[in-house]
Amino acid sequence: MTPTIRPLGDSDESDVVAYVTTAQDDPARHVTFVGVGAASVRNDLTAIDDWRDQTFVATGPDGHVVGVLLVDTDDELGRCWWLGPWADDEATARALLDAAAPLVADLHRREFAPDARNTVQADLATDLGYGPREASAILALDLTTWEDPPDAVTVLPLDTEDRDDVAALHDRLFPGTHTPGRRLVRDDGTSVLVVGEPPVGYVATQVQGDGSVYVDFLGVDPGARGRGYGRALVAAALRRAAADGVDRAYLTVRVGNAGARALYASLGFDEERIAQPFTLEPRRG
Repeated sequence: MTPTIRPLGDSDESDVVAYVTTAQDDPARHVTFVGVGAASVRNDLTAIDDWRDQTFVATGPDGHVVGVLLVDTDDELGRCWWLGPWADDEATARALLDAAAPLVADLHRREFAPDARNTVQADLATDLGYGPREASAILALDLTTWEDPPDAVTVLPLDTEDRDDVAALHDRLFPGTHTPGRRLVRDDGTSVLVVGEPPVGYVATQVQGDGSVYVDFLGVDPGARGRGYGRALVAAALRRAAADGVDRAYLTVRVGNAGARALYASLGFDEERIAQPFTLEPRRG
């Protein structure tokens, strides 16, 4: 029977969180923009600006939730990220995407990010014309048992006078990423540490709604690599997080970036899963 597709209602939050939590526990339905467990799911969904206006719910004849889709949009960058769709079947998933289409009509880049084992969403994305990008490994570290490595490199918090230099370095190292340099260095929710004067390397972290710390960016100028700056930056960020009582750290790294993966492994990070993004850039006009 055709489900009913509608915007999120005032009484839907608990049912939506429960449905998504169950889906996220299954690697075959997991999407990597959202965490695991009810607390993480609730935090990740509600952290999206205007999340209530950008969430769509599918219900069956008995009123139970049979699908959920949240659209995370960035009008400044012209991008959207599909959180989901989580659905009981492909037809429901497509219906949710159709309902959300008006929200992304003016955006030039759209992205799915299923777990690599989520072949249902991968097949759906491919059928809709999305192309695969390089997969990323999601790494995790238990800070309660982490052994803080000794370090001789001086790492300092980002100074106001260095913001423009770090923003420019970030944009050179990560062109076209989801967070441009000007936003990175002025986001009150992001902690940035640097090495060098002027800075030749930086690490940016964020404390998530579930209390974990996410290592969002690590960048070192190509001319300054091989001096241990990257390792020192990450270790300093982890050290600060642990001192603040944070017990888990996460990051993502391209699967083909052998150097970065070796660095993170040397600091104690373990691979939890692989994200396989799919993107679409519709033609304009």
